[in-house]
This record gives sequence, C-alpha cells and structure tokens, in this order.
Amino acid sequence: KVLMGLSIAHARGDYPDLRKTIKSPDYSKMVKATLKHVKDFHHWTRGDNGYYDIGIYASVVKAPGVDGYIGTTRTGRAYLDDVLDIIRYDEQFNLVYRKPVCEGEDPRSFVYKGKPYSLTWDPTLDEILTYKIIDLVEEKVITLDIDGVPPSPLKVLGKNWMPLVKGDELYIVLTIDPEINIIQCDIKTGKCTWVTPFENVQRGLPLSSSRGGSPLLYKSDLDLYIGLGHRTTDAWNHKPYLYTLSSDFKTSYVGPDIDTGKSAVEDPLSIYEYDGKIYCTICNWFVPGPGCVGLYEVTIE
Repeated sequence: KVLMGLSIAHARGDYPDLRKTIKSPDYSKMVKATLKHVKDFHHWTRGDNGYYDIGIYASVVKAPGVDGYIGTTRTGRAYLDDVLDIIRYDEQFNLVYRKPVCEGEDPRSFVYKGKPYSLTWDPTLDEILTYKIIDLVEEKVITLDIDGVPPSPLKVLGKNWMPLVKGDELYIVLTIDPEINIIQCDIKTGKCTWVTPFENVQRGLPLSSSRGGSPLLYKSDLDLYIGLGHRTTDAWNHKPYLYTLSSDFKTSYVGPDIDTGKSAVEDPLSIYEYDGKIYCTICNWFVPGPGCVGLYEVTIE
C-alpha cells in the first residue's frame, strides 16, 4: 500500500479533525516574514512502482567547510519503511552525491557548532517512533534517548520537531503551538532531558493546525528565535507561516499563512544563515505525485 504522502496519520486515516484542535492565542508582539523565491530544485516524480525517483522532502543547508549544499532526502514510496539518503548539491544545484544512511521520514537539516546534521523520526511497521540525528559529514546516526519516554506511538511525542541552538547547547522544540514543549539533547550520547515540565507529556501534548517545520534561528536584533512551520488544512494542503520563540523559551508567536504563489503541500524543511542573509527550503508537493524544493531568502521585520 502506498501512502498518499504524510506518513503515519495519513496511512491509518486518523488525520486529526482540525475543528477540534486548540486554536492559537493572539500575541502582542507581531513579527512579519517575507519570502523571496531564489530557485526550485530537487524535482521528483513518482514511478509506476510507487517509488519516488530521487526522494521527497529534500532538506539542505550550507555549512562551513562544506562545498555547495548538504542534507538529506526521504526515499521510497512515502511508506513506513522509507529511508533517508544523504545528499549534496553543488553551487549550481546539480545533485552530485546521494547515499542511504538510515530509515526515517521528512528530515529537518540544521547546523550545530559549524557542522551539518539532520533530525528525523523513524516509525516501525507497528507505528512506534524512534527519533534520530544524523551527522551528515561523518555519516553516522545518533539515536535519541529521551528521558522518561521509550520509543512510543506518534500521539505521545508527535513529529515535525524543530532543532534550536542556544550558545553551545542543542535543544529541540517538540511543539510551539498551542503549548511550548522542549528537550535538551547531548548530540554525542543522544541523551535528552526535559526543559519544560514532563507532566505535559503525561497529560498529553496538545495539537493545533500550526505544525512544526524548519529549525529555529536566533535573531539578535529581535531577541527571538525564528523559523517557518506549516499550517495544515488537510493532507493535500499545507501553507508556510512564521513562528517565533522568546529567548527565555517562555513565549511563542505564530503568524498568518505566507503566500508563496504556490499551492498543494508546502512544508518548510530547513533554515540557515549565509553571507549575512537567511535562507530556507520549502517542499512543494502535489500529493501523491510530483514535487520539488524551493529555496527562499527570508526577511524578518
């Protein structure tokens, strides 16, 4: 059975009724994101056998000491046994390297201490999720050991997580709306501890239509972490939006939909700084058919 795109929830037909999810509150500190399209790349098609030729959800960044762009893409049939390939693009956006590294879904690439990584979640055929970070240079996989939570069903910790770097520490934001939930991770050991109360997990993490997307970058002039998520209408329609997180991790803001001029599924995948500018990648997928990834320059004001 081929999944029509967005993995576990879609596979079971238990996609959440968004009319029953918690609505986002209004925040007084309004920040606006503007996207300037740079280039579409990583164009994929789906074969008669259900496999996507070069993979979907290609999430790349630029990192110090790495030529061109590096990241990961999800390869397979958009099914529970998909694998991730490490990929490299040259400066002209020619795909020059592709190598399988581990099973997983919908990667989010980021830079930590000058080194590129990807975050992913890997469901078994019984829909039990394990979370992983991939060292893209050494091509090794770190399985996350989350305090108090063994590998669990999707409903426990969810997916669409958002990496965040503060100083020398790596954090991962599990949810940003309607509630902030964060873990801190040791990338050497994979051990993760809770920054926000563990009682939130025991109670059940709430969900809104404003889902996670790219990692978060710190913007010093605003004293905010900023990133781009996807707002879900249904399995075939997602729109990007801006989210922010205060530097003390106490307050979040989610903005309105951002119109890119495109349609169908638009999922932000990565965000990075290069040459004094901020860039992001956004998947554009006509589920279950073809798609591509767009590179955008991001302006925050």
